Amino acid sequence: MSAYLSEARTNFHAAVLVGLIRFNNQGVPNFADASSRSSSNIARRIVEKLQGEVSIGRIAGQTSGKVFEDLVLEFIQDCFGRLAHLRPGTWGIRKVSSRDRLSIAQFEQYTHLVILDEAARSNPALAAALGSDYTITPDIVMFRVPEPDDRINAISELVDEESVTYAILRQKNNGASILHASISCKWTIRSDRASKLPNRSTQSD
Repeated sequence: MSAYLSEARTNFHAAVLVGLIRFNNQGVPNFADASSRSSSNIARRIVEKLQGEVSIGRIAGQTSGKVFEDLVLEFIQDCFGRLAHLRPGTWGIRKVSSRDRLSIAQFEQYTHLVILDEAARSNPALAAALGSDYTITPDIVMFRVPEPDDRINAISELVDEESVTYAILRQKNNGASILHASISCKWTIRSDRASKLPNRSTQSD
């Protein structure tokens, strides 16, 4: 009998096979660059390692992206929920539905980006210097909600008005959730994105 996380990983791989992977008429998986022998061989080997049946056909790029996000979200929610005894607190895991580049600014660590963006909008020279690299748009976020004082003091009085007045875990000091993980779900790497990497990949959507 496998451990729960091992079984969950196997189930995740099986869901990816059924929901995302297709062979074309030449037997090349849809996440490979069909024009590259190396990419095609590596993709076939990955499918073999996943050990499952794969259909022939096509899946629209937008559809595959959404399916992959949903599968990753379900996997993380399931597995992280089993770690409650190791990670106590009020946690949230969800997809970021908005493609607003400042969506990350809702979290405590990145609230300053709103101020930075406002400054850049009013100062063309600053906007040119910063570009847009200071923002990120995650697909899935994992975060912790700050704790109210009654929960912090549930066993004994740990905090009061004199101390711990800056800790972001204390709801009294901070109203924004605390980002724990930002997850980007990319089913394939487009050649224009890969060209920015040190070792260029030839995969494409």
